[in-house]
Amino acid sequence: MPHHTAETPTSNATFTVPNTLSGPKFTHATASTTPSVISVAGALGESVHVTRSNRHRRKKKIEYSGLPQLSFPAQRISTRNVPYLQHPTLKNLAFALAKIDRYSLIYSKTVLEDAKATRTPSPGMNCAVELAAVEAAIAQITNGIEGLTHFTESYLRSLEFLKSWKLKRSKFIAHWRSLPVKEVARNENLLKLIAKDLSQLSKALVEVAQYKMLEQAYKDALNDRWNVIIEIFDSFSLLTGIQIPVPTWIEAAAQLTEMQLITSSQVLDLDCTSTLMWPTFLEIVLLALPTFALAYQHSSHKPETIQDADFWFQVQASSMTFLGLLIMGIPMWKERMLSGYVWYWTWGAMSISGACSFSAPVIYCYAPIEWASLGIVAGALQAFVTL
Repeated sequence: MPHHTAETPTSNATFTVPNTLSGPKFTHATASTTPSVISVAGALGESVHVTRSNRHRRKKKIEYSGLPQLSFPAQRISTRNVPYLQHPTLKNLAFALAKIDRYSLIYSKTVLEDAKATRTPSPGMNCAVELAAVEAAIAQITNGIEGLTHFTESYLRSLEFLKSWKLKRSKFIAHWRSLPVKEVARNENLLKLIAKDLSQLSKALVEVAQYKMLEQAYKDALNDRWNVIIEIFDSFSLLTGIQIPVPTWIEAAAQLTEMQLITSSQVLDLDCTSTLMWPTFLEIVLLALPTFALAYQHSSHKPETIQDADFWFQVQASSMTFLGLLIMGIPMWKERMLSGYVWYWTWGAMSISGACSFSAPVIYCYAPIEWASLGIVAGALQAFVTL
């Protein structure tokens, strides 16, 4: 396994090791930290007091090299505006990668907080600036994971997160060597979570390769992160004897090689918007026009009353259409999931669809009943809004 070293200058500064594998600092690293991370950190909380007690008895500090610079281009991680990742497989890849990167960012945040509190950063390093950058990156990643923003292509290419993983590797290994084996074993649950997320990342990577969208820049960024993470698992296994199954980059690369044998003609991109939109459009035309013609032919060509059973069938269909609009519209309004011109024409289409839903029963009573089929238009517009 290749050994990665920090690329930035180091110093001989020393500071007391923060137990960021567990305890209060880890659990409140960010307000958006997921429950799984919080529960694992809480379960490991007992080791904080034991660790501090052991350090106090030994009356010595563990020597560390200086902190690497951890500035992150937070504005390039996720965004509400275009351009952002459009293809579903790339979105899944960024989502899986973000869940893993968030572990290292939360750890980096805690290390920086400790360095700031003990005034032991590297020479020329502004902990406040670095801490703000890491916090911004955590916020951007969390927003992307929760669907509030969209991940960008530059995030998949970025090598900045390798710094935080190298920091985590060096601190983890040095910290574990200072602890009894039983205390190191307490971190098994946290590593199992990371291993599970790595498995999801491996699956997402294969899907991207299947659609011939895996660029070399993506592979390079993932390869570097992956190898550093595996070194953390190897060190844990060496110190405790506990083997945690985790997919390696070699295994993932072997699956990618198999995917390269699939030709583009063998892959039908059913997730592409245009692929779904035009067949849907043709179906609407082929169904709506003939049925409207038949309805017109058999229509009485006069208004009906609410005593007619067909009126209540019309009310039922319109209500279902309007309910579908609400189910789509409320989340979009709340989270501003759309942006720019897409936002305006989508809401325009939904407004027309809602108007048709309300007007169809009224038209049934005051105009020739065939025109009540405007409810069909409402349903068609709703389908296009969904696409």
